Amino acid sequence: MATSELDIAQALYTTLHSASGVTSLVTGVFDVNGLPEKQPYPYIVLGETTEGRHGDTFGRRGYDSVVMIHIWSVYTGKKESLIIHNAIHTVLDNQDIHLSANTLLSCQYDNGNTMMDNSTTIDIVHRIDRYRITTEEGL
Repeated sequence: MATSELDIAQALYTTLHSASGVTSLVTGVFDVNGLPEKQPYPYIVLGETTEGRHGDTFGRRGYDSVVMIHIWSVYTGKKESLIIHNAIHTVLDNQDIHLSANTLLSCQYDNGNTMMDNSTTIDIVHRIDRYRITTEEGL
């Protein structure tokens, strides 16, 4: 059986894209490779994933994944990015995201940080939230 990384990515996209409390705050939710050029701010990008073995139970493989969710904003200060962070937190932290091929054991907020990206002509707020998602192979 395959690892849970793709299953988690699809579940996160579906969960965030269908949560009106999230989508009402952003112009879109995107996979890291699906971000349109010149996408208006603010938006969310499902980013990098680190996945490792969690342990096996009764012959079923377990996986521990850390997924980065990027929030991009041009609002002056951190307020907008933190409002979006709180909306994401509400629908993901300790919630049951639907996995199609694996069993979710937990989805928990791990940590996050906000940075100013001054690499362009506009000041961009870049928030990165990390969620730890523990799964095991489905039956």
